[in-house]
Amino acid sequence: MMRTACLTPREWKNAPMMKGCEEMSLNEALSDPLIRAVMAADRVDPEKLAAELAETARRLARSQ
Repeated sequence: MMRTACLTPREWKNAPMMKGCEEMSLNEALSDPLIRAVMAADRVDPEKLAAELAETARRLARSQ
């Protein structure tokens, strides 16, 4: 079994294999074709998920 080194988030983001790769925003992720295909296979309603995530964000903002 091959082991990979544990990297900090900063090291991971700067790793050579990650050059040119940025984290997706939530909107980008929810509109990504591959993620959409997985969601469809799992019978996830994208609009319902987006609404639930927005409500969670509102609740977190109020609690801070």
